[in-house]
Amino acid sequence: MGVDVDNANAMGRPTPKAPSAFDVLGPLGAAFRHPRLLVLIPAVLLIVAVALTLMRGPTYIAMSSFQPQGIEQSVLGGYASLAAQFGVRLPVGATGKSVDFYAFLLKAPALLQRLALHEFEFVDDGETVRGNLLDLLEIQGDERAERLRNVVDLLDVLVQVRPDYRASVVVLETSGRTPAMAVALNRQLLTLIAEFDQSMRQSTAGAERRFIQDRLQEAREELRSAESAMENFLEVNRTYEQSPQLRFEASRLQRRIDLAQQLHNSLAQALAQVQIEEVRNTPVTTAIDAPEGLVKTDSRLFRASVFAVFVGLMLATLAALAVEHRPWSRFLRKDAKAH
Repeated sequence: MGVDVDNANAMGRPTPKAPSAFDVLGPLGAAFRHPRLLVLIPAVLLIVAVALTLMRGPTYIAMSSFQPQGIEQSVLGGYASLAAQFGVRLPVGATGKSVDFYAFLLKAPALLQRLALHEFEFVDDGETVRGNLLDLLEIQGDERAERLRNVVDLLDVLVQVRPDYRASVVVLETSGRTPAMAVALNRQLLTLIAEFDQSMRQSTAGAERRFIQDRLQEAREELRSAESAMENFLEVNRTYEQSPQLRFEASRLQRRIDLAQQLHNSLAQALAQVQIEEVRNTPVTTAIDAPEGLVKTDSRLFRASVFAVFVGLMLATLAALAVEHRPWSRFLRKDAKAH
């Protein structure tokens, strides 16, 4: 090997140089060969990110959690078998809603729009704040419809929902410029959920009430018909006890009356039950944590700093490659020929 090197030197050719660690690293090595770029660009982006985050001010997050009530049986469950005698199958089954349902509902545009248009009133740093989110968040837009779309898009970011499947709990987080605003957003969303549940339950109960009323009217007519048939039978057959055939017919008519009476009474009880259900206003969800007192500062400054440093390193690498464009392109061509 020594002879080859001496011969190469004697012929005036440069001695081959062993590749350095930076050469092996490729694009990353190019960045390390320019330490100023590697330090300067991430530092500038970090300063800009911190400055913009501080200019926007801190963001506060209010957190609450609730649990949907367990799976319940429909209010028609107690008399579905009776209604089946009319040849009608009632919607009996589980009516409890899963945490996925509430996670979807809390992010639904219709619900977020109702939240945006709600007239808030809360005390913030000793001052009473009033207005809807279009004004409080200073939403821009040429028309009201555009402002509504913009505020819904913003609320989709400010409202975060995390379903906990193991505990069957929904965790709701809302962000605001102040702790009071974050709490107000969270509390109003919980109120909208309660109103939605109550409206759905009362609507379902109203449909069931109308169904039962129709069936109760039919049962009442059937009972009257059975009683009329028995009355006519007794008027014609005053001494039916002496005839086995007439006793059998009387027994059959009495069974018809008993069955119609039983069905009528059951439907009457069911009607009273569903009428109570229609006006009931008890909550369907169980609150576990209230947003008041559960407010924390958003750690977006840390996230913005990490993101800025990461982007800065990527840009520094690209800048180093641009500086070494010609030698790097020759290296790529040689490498391509070698393969």
